[in-house]
Amino acid sequence: VGLRATQLVAGVDGLAVVVGAGTAAHGCLTNPGVGGLTLAQLRWIFSGLDDARLASEGLHMASVAPHDDADGIKEWSDLFNECEHVPINPYGAGDQS
Repeated sequence: VGLRATQLVAGVDGLAVVVGAGTAAHGCLTNPGVGGLTLAQLRWIFSGLDDARLASEGLHMASVAPHDDADGIKEWSDLFNECEHVPINPYGAGDQS
């Protein structure tokens, strides 16, 4: 009956992953066998949710962190065999930004 929908962009967000040269993270992410991070892996890294909650929201944890040693610490080696057993330390703006 003559209705028209108009999309309005209310917000846009971005994410940059920055690691120090020569660090375990740098070695991991520049390893040719790794090939980068997926959106699901980024969500796992930056989310404060535990694996059970992420799985309940649709993440397939066996593909997100296939080498997770279940110690409760998010480590580069949880993601890829080629990476060191070093904790991932994400930093970012607070949840109110």
